[in-house]
Amino acid sequence: MEDSTIPSSLIGAITFFLILGIVALVVVKETVKVILKPALVIVGLLILAVWVGILDETVVGSGFEWIGDRFLAGIEGISSWVADSWEARTGDG
Repeated sequence: MEDSTIPSSLIGAITFFLILGIVALVVVKETVKVILKPALVIVGLLILAVWVGILDETVVGSGFEWIGDRFLAGIEGISSWVADSWEARTGDG
């Protein structure tokens, strides 16, 4: 392919990533099949429990509050770490 304007390394890279993508697609597809069925059952049971009244507003609300607190604590920790790293690197503070 000496006369070609497309480098053979580019064709090789495209081929490699195409094969890698196909393998990843197959793995993800099979994983979703295995995980999605139990997840749908659990979601269905949770919806039924909320509808019947087993999980009332306080239980669901406190669960959402717990998730939100953990998420915000993680964001605060990451931002604090970034700020401390920046200060140590630049000498500010």
